[in-house]
Amino acid sequence: MRIRIGVLPSLVTLGNLVCGFGAICVTAKAHIYWGAAEPNELQGYRIFAISGSLILLAMVFDLLDGRIARMANLTSEFGAQLDSLCDMVTFGVAPAYIVFLEASSRTEIFRHPRYAWVCAALYAICAALRLARFNVETKPDEDSHLYFRGLPSPAAAGVIASLAIFDWRTKEEADWAAQVMPFASIVLGMLMVSRLRYVHLIGLLFRERKPFVYLAVLVFAVFTVIAFSQHFEYVLLVGFVGYALSGPISYPWTRARLRREAAEAAAEQAEPSSESEETDDSIF
Repeated sequence: MRIRIGVLPSLVTLGNLVCGFGAICVTAKAHIYWGAAEPNELQGYRIFAISGSLILLAMVFDLLDGRIARMANLTSEFGAQLDSLCDMVTFGVAPAYIVFLEASSRTEIFRHPRYAWVCAALYAICAALRLARFNVETKPDEDSHLYFRGLPSPAAAGVIASLAIFDWRTKEEADWAAQVMPFASIVLGMLMVSRLRYVHLIGLLFRERKPFVYLAVLVFAVFTVIAFSQHFEYVLLVGFVGYALSGPISYPWTRARLRREAAEAAAEQAEPSSESEETDDSIF
């Protein structure tokens, strides 16, 4: 049996994979500069920033492939599995390798590679579990892409990538990003496998007609980013960390809303017609 695939969405998905593989290859070079007899710290920082930028570029490809497939009605099981495999490399293995290499090379706390390796391995395991659960629970229709259960792996990788870029831009002030990365990877891994609800920002903003206030807020956000473009490393870090924390922060309101909806649905089902009540009595 021949499998027919959407060529354009598959090519965009493979672009995601190329960026992830490139991030791994580029990250491997940092150890050469920092482990040399005369370490070149500046070049090492730049290497990690390039790796983080490649992960951010992969997020663009990951955003476009599913959108293109649904708009062109080219969704398929093959495309979903290919996207998951590419995401595992780009948003699972590549960030974990960045965490391991930078933590084991730059900090005194994780000077022994075993500790940094454990943190990175836990992140990769949680990313694999998150992606496998996403494949099982998510349908190809648009309604299933409004919310995520657990922190999406691209957003978790975005936090690691923004930390790498931040470490490069602020290298003269502090070297704390390498110390934060291992602990952040554990927290991000827990958020990925959690059941916390995260909003699909692109789907929420562009799926259907919105009130005027949505446009005003979006324009304000864009101009705010432009105004702080000279300090884009802060914008990236605050944006990704803020989204990662939005799940735990909104959990009480989300839980109350879900309980209210479940109670309303149960109340509707608990009102059988008189005919059905008579039928139930006759049977039992």
